[in-house]
Amino acid sequence: MAEPRYEPREYCAEPEAFGKAAVLRWHPPKDERSFALTRAAQIQHSYAVRIRSRAKAIAKGQVKPHKGFPLAAVPMKKAKAPLALLAEKMGTSYARLLRCLRGEVVMRLDDLAWADLVLGEISELAQPGRQIRTPSSQ
Repeated sequence: MAEPRYEPREYCAEPEAFGKAAVLRWHPPKDERSFALTRAAQIQHSYAVRIRSRAKAIAKGQVKPHKGFPLAAVPMKKAKAPLALLAEKMGTSYARLLRCLRGEVVMRLDDLAWADLVLGEISELAQPGRQIRTPSSQ
């Protein structure tokens, strides 16, 4: 397995709180590269917080399914914890998902798309009232 380009949490002054705390302190960027990677880390942190929060709300029964979505909120005979279901649908291990949420590995765009499908309302495109245009809906 190749070494990651960077660990997002390295850009955070409080790496143990990455993906958990609502507000974090960040190391000041030293150059353009560190500025861009700090911004990427901040974006990933924001999504990780949303994913954890949404998974917790689903687990507590605070999210009701609508037309079969989000998948994790749909009652099933063998219900899985929301994050376990997310990892399964992503085709990745639960350990990798947790590493993404802790900022130890870079979160990919397809990870976010799966989070939208499984947990709902993670990305800006999946917020209530927002319609996503697909080739079949145009």
